[in-house]
Amino acid sequence: MSNALDVATAYVRRGWCVVPVGFREKRPHDTGWQTLRLTEAELPTYFNGELQNVGVLLGTASHGLVDVDLDCGEARSLASEFLLNTVQFGRASAPRSHWLYTCADLPGNRETFTDPAASGDEAMLLELRGSGHHTVFPGSTHAEGELIEWAGDGQQPLAALTARELSSSLRRLAAASLLLRHWADGTRDEIALALAGCLLRAGWSTEDADDFIGKVASAAGDEELRDRLKAQRVEKWEHKYGLPKLREVLDPAVVERLADWLELRPRELNEEQLLAELNSKYATMWDGPKLRILHETYDPTLKYNVVGLVERTHLKAFFENRPPVPVIGDNKTKHVNQIDWWMRQPKRRECKGIVLDPTRSDPDVYNLWAGWAFEPDPSGSCDLYLAHVHDNIANGDEKIAAYLLDWMADAVQHPTDRPGVAVVLRGGQGTGKGVYVRSFGELYGRHFAHVQSSEHFLGRFNKHLQHSLLLFADEAVWAGDKRAEGKLKGLITEPEVMIEAKFVDARRMPNNLRVFVASNHEWVVPAGLDERRMFVLDVGDKRQQDAGYFAAIREQLAAGGYGKLLHLLQTRDLSAANLRKFPPTPALLEQKIASMDGEARFLFDALKSGVLPGDYNGHGRSAKAVLHKRYLSFAKDSGLKFRPSKEQFAIALKRLVPELRTHKPHSGGREWEFPALAGVRERFAVLLRQPVVWEEPQEWQRDDPPWAEQPEM
Repeated sequence: MSNALDVATAYVRRGWCVVPVGFREKRPHDTGWQTLRLTEAELPTYFNGELQNVGVLLGTASHGLVDVDLDCGEARSLASEFLLNTVQFGRASAPRSHWLYTCADLPGNRETFTDPAASGDEAMLLELRGSGHHTVFPGSTHAEGELIEWAGDGQQPLAALTARELSSSLRRLAAASLLLRHWADGTRDEIALALAGCLLRAGWSTEDADDFIGKVASAAGDEELRDRLKAQRVEKWEHKYGLPKLREVLDPAVVERLADWLELRPRELNEEQLLAELNSKYATMWDGPKLRILHETYDPTLKYNVVGLVERTHLKAFFENRPPVPVIGDNKTKHVNQIDWWMRQPKRRECKGIVLDPTRSDPDVYNLWAGWAFEPDPSGSCDLYLAHVHDNIANGDEKIAAYLLDWMADAVQHPTDRPGVAVVLRGGQGTGKGVYVRSFGELYGRHFAHVQSSEHFLGRFNKHLQHSLLLFADEAVWAGDKRAEGKLKGLITEPEVMIEAKFVDARRMPNNLRVFVASNHEWVVPAGLDERRMFVLDVGDKRQQDAGYFAAIREQLAAGGYGKLLHLLQTRDLSAANLRKFPPTPALLEQKIASMDGEARFLFDALKSGVLPGDYNGHGRSAKAVLHKRYLSFAKDSGLKFRPSKEQFAIALKRLVPELRTHKPHSGGREWEFPALAGVRERFAVLLRQPVVWEEPQEWQRDDPPWAEQPEM
């Protein structure tokens, strides 16, 4: 077992409050341990080198840290199906039995889920612990002598959930665990039929009902798994099974517990409570010319609530199996659908739109912002991460490193005032591009999107982007994709983004997205001559494939470094920063060259070599017909499809070299007369908005004349 003092120190640096616990014990000995708030300097007094366990105070004492304790094997076997992945620990006989989350708005301190058909320790299925409670953490020893250990290194950031999301997940997990325990031989088919009816009556979709039943049957090793998926069949029945049928095949006490956790039981209508409940989940909102209903639903894949817009008729259909609301009028009582009743309420919830904006708190706008994933903490350390940014991402360049930190700080301090610049990282695999971006993204929690396919952010269906403030396109951009070029630039600079889900009309939202792009290809992004959107840099390879180096960065960040990083970015002075003017880099110049149109690339090659095609005297003159012919040959060799006419070619040249003149030699014909080589090079560098290192020569050189090529007279 690790030294208890070292373990406790690491936890304190992570922002957690620790309490000393006796070796192989669960309960602290000290009176008043619930109010103990030990600083790092005080730890040696309480952890004095003897064998000890280390407890961690939960809830507000440790920045919203909560512990989901999976007490039974059924819950542990099903946890990954219902809980959002996060940091886990346990012991050899009960691996991954503790799942840790941050939950800032947890209303209660402790919630238990038990099997009413069992007693004693066997009854406990799972438990949620928060403020006023503690858990014995890794680095300790269980009463039975087993080491309590992390599943993995335990250093990854904790997942963040709201109290509502956490409660929804735990209730479904508890219900599934209880069902799994009582998934008796011989009655499985009847249980599945009755349960499907109950879930459909409670408003579950057929897909969600079959998914829930299927997870239980699969965990039970049911050989007739497909036969247990009854919801689609039961959905067609006029008279569906309900709780009475479920009580026939399961212990009635178990059914009552399931009914509570899954909300299967019809409730007496209280109009005030019903209005509050519907307002908590739904709101009317204009979507263009159509009035739609905004609704929150739990996404079992993302494992948190997502929002969408639905037609009133569809939501009414969803509520058809709910008790109608009695409405008195004209001396008689009429029973109406809950949605129809809600729509008529003066105090129904109404929204003017959907935004993702950390700076807004308008009550009449639905804000998707769920908060930062960490609390700012000046006491932590993120020195290794900052060194990685300077030494490797910026390759030791002070100006680039400062710009990157300014860009990150601006994203945190001014999330809705974007500079219109994406950070593009070019470098080999294992150089730390992902460590840099993903670590910054951890601060955003659910508002960070890491995509590895252009379809996921440049494709038509992009509903997931409505939840994102930071996007990491990791090997997901091909610079030659002209179809996607405009969409990518629009995501970086346009004030609004069009959000579209399948089978739903597209709608506009304010675009507050910041973009990172990473690739190991030479040509990463399309870049215009005067490119202002793409800050492209080459990542250094000094630490390429250095697993220990990057593991140390992640470990320090997890031990309080994320809080420190957020604090640094929130307090960084940006008064002198101009993010729209980034340092020029050779990597950006290479992107511009690779992205040039044919005429610009043709001229750039001539400026590099100092040889103007068709200039057989070295005077900077070339017959117009010859230069056009040579360009057509260049275009063919380069695989360019567009072959401009002489007039189109002339317009393109004058756009690049406004000082270009027509010369009439004595021999007849017409020539293009270019300024001195140094002047044209200087003009081209101005177009590129960055300096270019030109090679010798400094004056125009003679072109070797091909004997078959003669100027037109």
